[in-house]
Amino acid sequence: FLSINGSLKNPTNIGEMKEWKNKKQESLISYFKIGKVVLDNQMIVLFEDETFKNHAIFKGYDLNDDDEIQLSEAEAVTGKLTDGYSHSSIGGIEAFQNITELDINSTYPLFTVDLTANHNLIKVYAASGYLSSLDLSMNPNLTHIDLDNARMTFLDIRNGHNDKITVFEARNIGYIDQNLTCINVDDVDYFYDNFSDM
Repeated sequence: FLSINGSLKNPTNIGEMKEWKNKKQESLISYFKIGKVVLDNQMIVLFEDETFKNHAIFKGYDLNDDDEIQLSEAEAVTGKLTDGYSHSSIGGIEAFQNITELDINSTYPLFTVDLTANHNLIKVYAASGYLSSLDLSMNPNLTHIDLDNARMTFLDIRNGHNDKITVFEARNIGYIDQNLTCINVDDVDYFYDNFSDM
């Protein structure tokens, strides 16, 4: 028996099998487009790293105790989210759309972090982290960015609201690998005037 959107079906011929396959592909389209997978009419967050998923469950975000994080459970998380340190990816973070603070502490290299869906972020901490690329251009509410000593090769904070940023810590950013050549900002003069000690 096969289950699609909660209904059981036992395909008995080629036509029914093709119909079932088409429904399965439609059900999984969100998996390919937005990083979530449909399972029994529930949206389950797709984590790229099991350690990050287990950290989210350990923190109590799995409200129905099914060892998964539903989209609704991720959206219920507010305030500060820490990433749990030892993992290779925080893919799935995009589902936590209502967090206002993110603390990235990974001791493993994180090549990129997608925060484009986390529009409510106010504070981002990634000091001394292995974060090679960070795009904050879709986070208009940022006021606090701490990237001191981060190993980074790309940083974009052109969010159209750099005037809201009151704390920007980026001393020695990219210094270890010396691959960071430019920080993209809204207004270069504004940054030099306000954050010249970075």
